[in-house]
Amino acid sequence: MREYRLFFLCLTVVGCTDLNPKNLDQLILENEIYLDGETMDPYSGPVREYFPGTESLLRRKGYLVDGMWDGLYEYYYENGQIKFKNTYDEGVWDGLAEEYYRNGQLRRRENYKNNALDGLAEEYFEDGQLRRRENYQEDVLSGQIELYDEDGQLLEKGRGMFGLKCGEWIEYGKTLNHRPCLEK
Repeated sequence: MREYRLFFLCLTVVGCTDLNPKNLDQLILENEIYLDGETMDPYSGPVREYFPGTESLLRRKGYLVDGMWDGLYEYYYENGQIKFKNTYDEGVWDGLAEEYYRNGQLRRRENYKNNALDGLAEEYFEDGQLRRRENYQEDVLSGQIELYDEDGQLLEKGRGMFGLKCGEWIEYGKTLNHRPCLEK
């Protein structure tokens, strides 16, 4: 009986929402809010945008709630490969963001909280080799930092605090001491 009620609830909810994506060209962007071109109300629902001159080559897709991006957002290259994806929460970046090379290889992976870098951020060379690994706290470089060359050799490694190098660092094969890191 519980499954039946859940199915009925899902059917009701689905039946009350427009699952057909609206073309972003049909909406009006005003003060960072997407408005329905017919009603001029903030639009809620799935949206798509296609490359100019095509009706089928997807440029980006996502979901709007009250005219603001909300949930998964994806942007594509003209070859159909994913270029970028991230998660929005009421119009602000919140969660994992990933950028890709044209060949589909991951270029960058970062975490956001309330539109600010927060947590691990990694960047890769086009062949997939790690280029850089950093930690951020509220958009400021903070914590362990590593930088590699295209052959995977470590170039720099150390800690950052308040966006500056601190403590002992390995820099291009040499050990250097910067001002001490403050403990939290």
